[in-house]
Amino acid sequence: MHWMSAEGGGRHTVVLVHGLGSRGSHYRRLCDALLPEVGRLFLPDLLGHGFSDTPPDEELNARTLQRGLEDFLDGVLDSPGLLYGNSLGGRGVLCYGASRPERVRGLVVTSPAGGRARSLSVKQVTEPFLVRTYTDAMDLADRIFARPVRMKPAVAWAIRRQLLVPQVITLLKNTDERDVIPPETLRELKPPTLFIWGRAERVLPREHLEYFRENLPDHVHFEEPDGYGHSAYIEHPEDLARRILRFAEAI
Repeated sequence: MHWMSAEGGGRHTVVLVHGLGSRGSHYRRLCDALLPEVGRLFLPDLLGHGFSDTPPDEELNARTLQRGLEDFLDGVLDSPGLLYGNSLGGRGVLCYGASRPERVRGLVVTSPAGGRARSLSVKQVTEPFLVRTYTDAMDLADRIFARPVRMKPAVAWAIRRQLLVPQVITLLKNTDERDVIPPETLRELKPPTLFIWGRAERVLPREHLEYFRENLPDHVHFEEPDGYGHSAYIEHPEDLARRILRFAEAI
C-alpha cells in the first residue's frame, strides 16, 4: 500500500484517509493548513487507488480496502493517532476505531460512507459514481461541491477520469448491503469522535446521517456546517483544519 508522510511543527500524529476514486495527494491544501500544528502526517492511497496496487489474488471490494487500511494503520501507528476520513475513508476510520480503539486518539469524519437509507438501496446510492457519459460527470460535479464549480467541464473531465479506473469500477460493482456499517459496530465505538455532515451534502442521502445519529454513542459530537458539501477538504480546507485541530486539543 503506497503512502506519503510529512513532518510538521506540532505533536499530533494525524492520518488522512481519502474517498472513492481519490488519493492521498488530493489532501494537499488540507495538509498545508494542518502541518504547522501537527507532528507527523500520513496520507495513504487505498488499495486500487493512486499508486497502490490491488493484490492479484483478491477481488476489490470495501472489505478488501478495509483490511489494507487496517494493515497500514497497524504498521505506522506506534502511538494512538488522530484519524480523519472523508466519504469512503470516513467509513474506513470509523470501522478501524471500532475494532482497534486502543490505537486511536480520536476520529474526525466528513460525510462518511457506510450508512443505510430506508428509501434507497446501496446500489441506488452508488449509482451516480458510475459516470458513463460526460453529462453524468457534469451532474456529479454539481452534487459534490456546495458552490458553483469554476471551470466545470475541466473538473467533470477529472472526475470522470478518476472514476473510470477499472479498479474503481470493480469496487463500485461489488458494493452492496454488506458494506453498511452494522448498528452494533457503531454503538460500540469508543474513541472520541467528531462527525461532520455539511448542510450542502448532495451526494449521500440525509437518511445516512439519521442512521449514524440513531446508532452512534452519545459521546460522538455532530456538526452540520453551512456551505459544506461532500468534499469540504477541497472547498474549505482552512476551516476544516481548524475544526480538526480544535477537536484534537479538546481531547
